[in-house]
Amino acid sequence: MAIEVGEFYRFSKTIAAVPNWYIQDSIWLGFSCPLDVDGVTLEGFRLQAKAMLRQPDRHVVMQLEHLPHTDKGGAICRLEWRPFNGHNNKGIGPTHLRFKEILTSHHHPFDLNWSECEKSVRRGQLPLAVPLDPDPPNYREFLAVVGREFRIDNIQCIEVPPWQPVII
Repeated sequence: MAIEVGEFYRFSKTIAAVPNWYIQDSIWLGFSCPLDVDGVTLEGFRLQAKAMLRQPDRHVVMQLEHLPHTDKGGAICRLEWRPFNGHNNKGIGPTHLRFKEILTSHHHPFDLNWSECEKSVRRGQLPLAVPLDPDPPNYREFLAVVGREFRIDNIQCIEVPPWQPVII
């Protein structure tokens, strides 16, 4: 089943194989998993996530990715929950979003980035973001937002990251 990036984004999806968080290095946990559309696992499309190993309930990132054989590819949309670093839209996008500094949880929506800078999205760059309002109060609520925004029906099958908080 060959589909375009925009079609993939708009389709209802399911997680094809329940992911397991793993320790990537001394800073990050992560996973990536394939996604199904109508029971078919789509090559080149996946859900990727990362969370800070020693920071429970902080800086969790989930993104849909397109990794074609012919292009660089990368993220096509992203959600960031309670990030340590903000995002600035610089001078691009709709007037009300230009130079907007976002210091809270935010979303890099596919449609906004695609309409403003399709070439960047095709390279996995998402220069525009909007704040999440309301800001999800916990990880499970963040997952619910991810499920709605990314159209992933079974998003709640993802476990809470196995954070290892620093004990002082």
